[in-house]
Amino acid sequence: MLLYKIIPERKLTLQYFEGAISIEDVFGYMRLVLSDPDYSPDYDSISDLRKAEFLFNVDELNHYIDQRFERESQERKGRTAVLTSGPYQVVVSNLFNERAERHNYFVKTFTYFSYAARWLLLDSLDEREFLRLATDPHSEGKLIRYARPQ
Repeated sequence: MLLYKIIPERKLTLQYFEGAISIEDVFGYMRLVLSDPDYSPDYDSISDLRKAEFLFNVDELNHYIDQRFERESQERKGRTAVLTSGPYQVVVSNLFNERAERHNYFVKTFTYFSYAARWLLLDSLDEREFLRLATDPHSEGKLIRYARPQ
């Protein structure tokens, strides 16, 4: 499951990943996010990878990152906090961070939500509220679910 929500009033993008995720899923998902008329590279973002199982290797990830930054030509002012829980998620996140920094893309990996929120200056947002916002279609913002092509 790949979900995202853009909340223009908060200048915030929430991303939630759960289950088995291929590199094709990541490409399709990011095409969907970047084509959303509400998307802004100036918004901060929280990407929750804690329940994701990535089914791709380092070479595929590097290819994705290079493609991503070629497509997103706008200068990005927003920062992204990535939440991880397992060693492979940390590796994926750190590889992404390392390559992203070369493109002036500010990404930091966190294990604890409270540190991520503090880094993004979102101290008033707790983890329970984040999960509700990120997964509840009835909370503020428009929830978009990426659907794998059949």
